[in-house]
Amino acid sequence: MDPATIAKAANPWVPRGRVRDEKEKVLRTVQGILNKLTPEMFAPLVQQLLSSGINTPQILQEVISLVFTKAVDEPTFCPMYAALCENLSRGLPELASFQSRCRKEVRKGKREETRREKRREKGREKGREKGREKGREKGREKGREKGREKGREKGREKGREKGRGDSKKGEGEMVEESVWKQTRGETRGGEG
Repeated sequence: MDPATIAKAANPWVPRGRVRDEKEKVLRTVQGILNKLTPEMFAPLVQQLLSSGINTPQILQEVISLVFTKAVDEPTFCPMYAALCENLSRGLPELASFQSRCRKEVRKGKREETRREKRREKGREKGREKGREKGREKGREKGREKGREKGREKGREKGREKGRGDSKKGEGEMVEESVWKQTRGETRGGEG
């Protein structure tokens, strides 16, 4: 086959680590900067972010998504990410819609987080109530069983006492009957 006739694929395989286009390169750089971002390293990393090549609305949209995702994943650093959005909107005046977009995303994230937290709390409360009810039912059943066992034991005891009393009475009656029969001249072996 002639090498001149081999057509190149529209979306060829690229080994890991190699960047296919400028957008991907910028987004990897931004992700790396966001991963290093701390309150102590804030100022120098914001400068790096501003000079990373965010120059189209498409790239900016992706950067907003990355910042938002980091803010949601790390709620303790949310104020820092908000300050980052503020600095980016000032540093990129040609992309002025950035700030309003960031605010919308942050508000949306807060609402979603609030909803998630409410659902979690509702689930925890439902679980606690289910556990309490299960405990109460187990306690009631244990009490019932204890009561039944106590009742059975009392009944057995009464039965034993009654049985002993009846057998004594029975022996007394038998003795009386025997004496009476003897006085009448009846014997055990027969009448005669």
